[in-house]
Amino acid sequence: VYSRFSALTVVDPSLQAVQDMEIDRPWIVQRFIPGRRICTWAVAHRGRMTAYTAYETNYTLGQGASVNFEHLEHAGAEGWTARFLAGESFTGQIGLDLIQAQDGTVYGIEANPRITSGMHLFSHLPSFCEALWNPGLEVLKPVGGPPAMLGVSMVLHLLGEVRTRRAFRDWWSVFSRSREVVYSLRDPLPMFWRYLWLGGLILRSRAVGLPPQQAISIDMEWNG
Repeated sequence: VYSRFSALTVVDPSLQAVQDMEIDRPWIVQRFIPGRRICTWAVAHRGRMTAYTAYETNYTLGQGASVNFEHLEHAGAEGWTARFLAGESFTGQIGLDLIQAQDGTVYGIEANPRITSGMHLFSHLPSFCEALWNPGLEVLKPVGGPPAMLGVSMVLHLLGEVRTRRAFRDWWSVFSRSREVVYSLRDPLPMFWRYLWLGGLILRSRAVGLPPQQAISIDMEWNG
């Protein structure tokens, strides 16, 4: 039931794989829906959306978190998100994982009621703070803003997943035009500290005997 970065997620397993699983905790079973993967991130006040963005899941570490972000105008994803927030009278920040099936229908598959990486797309909008604390009637969107990425994670994806020239060209097209979210000319050190953090994560992973995706949150996760 509780899993981060899709670390414990099994997608479309065979019957034999299901029979061989050692399940020692509650699991949720969902119908597998092939299609286009879309993430949304929104701010809402009592069910009314005040800031919103969507982005496709193109590059990830493993099955889970996206590492590149580019605003996507998608009426189906926006409508699904708005209806969900209104139905729950939701207040706060929330990230939703959606699937657009081959017939165009949008399905929700996961909710993250917290800040997610979609917020990186609002960095060029000073008015973003107003959407949080003093919301107006219009929904703020990062239309026309630059794409963003987690550079270290994009490089790890390159090393682990990219195998063909075409895949490299696609990767480079995204990498070369995306803004590194951690880097700032006025404060460049955090970007370099990330590499030290990555080394520490690998050491922690070995110490606790878990993959890095699970070790990254072992000291702060909540499992009920």
